[in-house]
Amino acid sequence: MLTIVSCTAETTAPKSDATENKSADQVDLAPTDSQSADTQAVEDQASDAQPADALPVFTPEELSKYNGKDGMAAYVGYEGKVYDVSKIKAWKNGIHQGKYEAGQDLTDILNNVAPHSPKNLTDNAPVVGTLEQN
Repeated sequence: MLTIVSCTAETTAPKSDATENKSADQVDLAPTDSQSADTQAVEDQASDAQPADALPVFTPEELSKYNGKDGMAAYVGYEGKVYDVSKIKAWKNGIHQGKYEAGQDLTDILNNVAPHSPKNLTDNAPVVGTLEQN
């Protein structure tokens, strides 16, 4: 003799007095006073911080420190932006093609001398700041 027994278990979260007699579409999902205070505190902190898209401003002197030597990152300037070329193989140790050094504004070189498009830089290196113009 074979007996098959079917069991189903229904699991529900305990209901509070406020939601006990309400259907799912009637439950109030507004934040509690403590949730509102927490949210406001986070919003206040965020408004004190710099905007997410704010980038540091480099003077030419500051940029010169990022020459790819002695463990420093390799940054170059181009048209008012500062790009990190540290991870680009063509900029190993902060030198490109044996003639161009990181840590300087290369706008003129990229626009007038380089055999390749400036897009080689702008498409492959992240922007890490803006360059203060003299």
